[in-house]
Amino acid sequence: MISRPNAAARKYFPNLPTSAVDLSTGEAILSHSPVLDVCGRYYVSESSPGTVGLYVRGRGLQATVSLYGR
Repeated sequence: MISRPNAAARKYFPNLPTSAVDLSTGEAILSHSPVLDVCGRYYVSESSPGTVGLYVRGRGLQATVSLYGR
């Protein structure tokens, strides 16, 4: 289950994280970017502005890709 704060909440509380919770295990992933997609143990999030990172749950950032060819 992925939970994203809406635009009104982000306006007043800009540091609210986007979260994903595995309901069978209770494990949670938190991202301070609104970009978050999860597939099993792997997830993708914006690691810094203009850069998307591939993460492995429990291992952290594994690879990054620049979105703007920087």
